[in-house]
Amino acid sequence: MLRPHPLLRRASHLVYIISVLFSLSLCLSAQVQSYRPYFTYYPGSTFVDGKALYVVGGTDATDTVVNQAFMIDLSVSWKTTSPVYKKLPPLNSCYWCPTAMSGDGQRLLSFWFGTGHAFVIQANMWTHFLTYDGDFGHAGATDPTTGKIFIPTFALSEDEKSGMMSMFIVDSNDYTSRVDDATAMWMRDWDKYAMAWNARLKKLLLVHMSRMYSYTPEEGWKNSTGPPGLRATDDFCMVSSSSGSKVVLFGGYSKSLNASLGDIFILDATTLTWKKGPPTPQNDNRRFPVCGLSNDQFIAWGGFNKRNTALAHDTLVYDLKTDEWVSEYTAPTANPTSTTPSGQGEPRPTDTPSSEGDTSSSESGTSDRTGLIGAIVGAFVGALAVGLAAGGIVEYRAHRRRSKAGSSSVATERKETVQ
Repeated sequence: MLRPHPLLRRASHLVYIISVLFSLSLCLSAQVQSYRPYFTYYPGSTFVDGKALYVVGGTDATDTVVNQAFMIDLSVSWKTTSPVYKKLPPLNSCYWCPTAMSGDGQRLLSFWFGTGHAFVIQANMWTHFLTYDGDFGHAGATDPTTGKIFIPTFALSEDEKSGMMSMFIVDSNDYTSRVDDATAMWMRDWDKYAMAWNARLKKLLLVHMSRMYSYTPEEGWKNSTGPPGLRATDDFCMVSSSSGSKVVLFGGYSKSLNASLGDIFILDATTLTWKKGPPTPQNDNRRFPVCGLSNDQFIAWGGFNKRNTALAHDTLVYDLKTDEWVSEYTAPTANPTSTTPSGQGEPRPTDTPSSEGDTSSSESGTSDRTGLIGAIVGAFVGALAVGLAAGGIVEYRAHRRRSKAGSSSVATERKETVQ
């Protein structure tokens, strides 16, 4: 019977050891990407094109206000069923908290019950920067040229359904603030709005019910043309591209239908004309979604689905170039050199999270996927090194045994010869 050469047996043992160690390394490194956030409604949110979609606070499926903060990485590609999340240090529990980026794109600013906090991306920490009197609306938008953040504020009537809308303005460069009362506008159903700053028009655009308005501190409020055929009365989101060429209005709630909607409207900021896109896949309608716009793709996260009772888990992506819903977000081939932020309208929705997983954070360009790949490669190299070391030990011991056996044999021969 033929027996395998000893070297082949040792090689097979070595391969087996490496395979086992590599399998273990995959199991361990898979835990690196285990973080998933609560699905929430009423969070604050904003985004930076090609970098990140940030989400702060919100209310979960049990109507509990949470203090989570995280980002969806927009610098890497991912499937709509599995976005790349990155956990950030939590802020105070908040919901409907206006959130916007600083003019330089290096700080995430969030406002809640008379206080302003800034998340410094490079330092990976929150700092308190502002205390003010009063309460304000639920959305914020940044003019990246001046660094000014605009947040509607309201003096409500007795029924608390209508009131005068003024503008709370915060300078993200030096954290000074003021209220623009001179251009105040009467608004009924004050909370039924979404807004975004448009870089091309150099104006704040706000959609309220079925109407759209534009605002600048110099000109105040002016009527503009809203989306034709808009069925949603509130709870929609609105975002503008970093270039200002496109504005997207999505989702919302129809009071007459008592249902969430999946309508998407795109405004061409050059011609000021609206067009309506196709319905969401599988009628995956959204109420209170968190929205962003990156690399000519509209992104919607969370929100109530069409039944108005369950929270949506899948992320939606709409390609503005092809005018269709797609199953994957495609990151820019090269990250944008500018971190110019874009104002974001309404946020919100929730569910239970998975294990906490990664508790560390880094600047927005770093993703969990990058860490996962590094962990796998590192684990494999480590496993290979251990396997080779183990193989070396086995070979060394085998060599010692052969040497001893050879010495014994020679000694026996000499003894027999002498006799």
